[in-house]
Amino acid sequence: YQRRVRGTDLFFVHKQVMKILSRNWLSNSDLPLKTLDTVTSVTLEERFWSRFEVKKISLTSSINSVSFSQTEPYDFAIACGPKVSIYQGATTMVPIRNITSFKDTVYSTDFRSDGKLLVSGGNEGIVKVHDTLGNTLRSFKGHSQSVRFAKFDRNGIIFSGSDDYTLRTWDVTSNVQVDLFAGHFDNIRSGCVIDENTIASGSHDHTIKLWDHRATHANIKSFDHASPVESVIARDNLIYSGGGPSVKIWDIVADKCIETIAFQRAVLGIAFDGSRSRLISFGSDGVVKILDATRFNALHSFKLESANPILSLAMSPSDSMLVAGTNNGNLFVYFIDEIQRDKPLETRDKPRPLKSDEFMTRNSSLSRFRYFDALDSALKRSSDKERYVVSMIEELRRRSQLEHSLSKRDVGSLCLILEFVRDNITDLKLSNNLILVLKLITEIYGDSLVHNEIIKLLQEISQKLSLELEYEKKLHSLAGSLEMIISVNYSSINNNN
Repeated sequence: YQRRVRGTDLFFVHKQVMKILSRNWLSNSDLPLKTLDTVTSVTLEERFWSRFEVKKISLTSSINSVSFSQTEPYDFAIACGPKVSIYQGATTMVPIRNITSFKDTVYSTDFRSDGKLLVSGGNEGIVKVHDTLGNTLRSFKGHSQSVRFAKFDRNGIIFSGSDDYTLRTWDVTSNVQVDLFAGHFDNIRSGCVIDENTIASGSHDHTIKLWDHRATHANIKSFDHASPVESVIARDNLIYSGGGPSVKIWDIVADKCIETIAFQRAVLGIAFDGSRSRLISFGSDGVVKILDATRFNALHSFKLESANPILSLAMSPSDSMLVAGTNNGNLFVYFIDEIQRDKPLETRDKPRPLKSDEFMTRNSSLSRFRYFDALDSALKRSSDKERYVVSMIEELRRRSQLEHSLSKRDVGSLCLILEFVRDNITDLKLSNNLILVLKLITEIYGDSLVHNEIIKLLQEISQKLSLELEYEKKLHSLAGSLEMIISVNYSSINNNN
């Protein structure tokens, strides 16, 4: 029965493999490794972004900030003129709440990690804390000029940067200023959390500075971006800075710039997608550019309808919505009606999968959202390999990252996956997940699967699939015979009764 229920999937993927093998491949094709990367990145990203629809909302003032709640249903807040507006996803064109306790322009807004509070800052020079009902709960006064950004750190402490060249931290519970960091020589425009004790700030003085409140000299490191810094974000031990005609990536441990990405027009901001696997840049030309956050290669780009400078942009934690705001008050909401996840295949008698928290503690790549490396580490294990790989595949499916982890691979890493598929695809405990993996590989890479080593592996997999399909036909025939015998005996018993 277990073999029969998966027969359709097995037949389909075998057909896909045979289709690839039946083409007229070059006999000695040693294509450069980048061939796979180029084809895959374009195909995968175009497929992903083509699923988005867009709504345009026209407002009266420039949209200076966009922030998503980290909790479902992933509401987002925007800072527009002298107010903060909260929208409930893409379901409505009007905000569900307006916070209007401001006398001047608001430049920044940010949700706390639990989604229950927001912090804002603007021309008043006051950092304000609000609940999601629109009530202002705290007002922190200390900055002498406009507050350009205000955010929550991981501990719920607020940190803010200002045109007065200072960075300050605030305790919401005790309603007091905690730290004052001075060291910049121009407006501070952006900041981000590095870890539990360290924050970073970016300034128009061209520098990115790291601050640790525990150190005697709080400014522990400084990097020169060589242009006014508009935006700073961080991931693992890397800092990404955007400003002028470039985005730069800095290694905190090595104390150096490891990559510079040049643009034709000024970069006004950078952001991560929900999975933190994509780096998104936006700027004065109205173009949104998507790059790989770890390899730094361009993946996709698109231009907003208005082509006005983009001042703010954020993507939801679910990767199902992207919101961008321009200087002329246009709010663009890109959204997917429903996230299309891999449809689970029926599996029976399979190894007990590891739980998500087990993966987070056992696999550092997974905990850092490095899905490509996480899958590789599972495939390279020497003990309990089959169980670990199956659990990793199921975890990547749960996060909707299986397709991403299989993409942009060179010949060597793709062969590693195909070797595992070849060795285990007929195992009932593993086959359903491996059928899905093989199906995705044939869909993602298609005509670029021309390397001799890959073709050889596909031929070996095809032979195994042919034998398995033939075996299933015999089992199907046997099942029919057994059903006939059972039916005759059942009738005989009824007659005797």
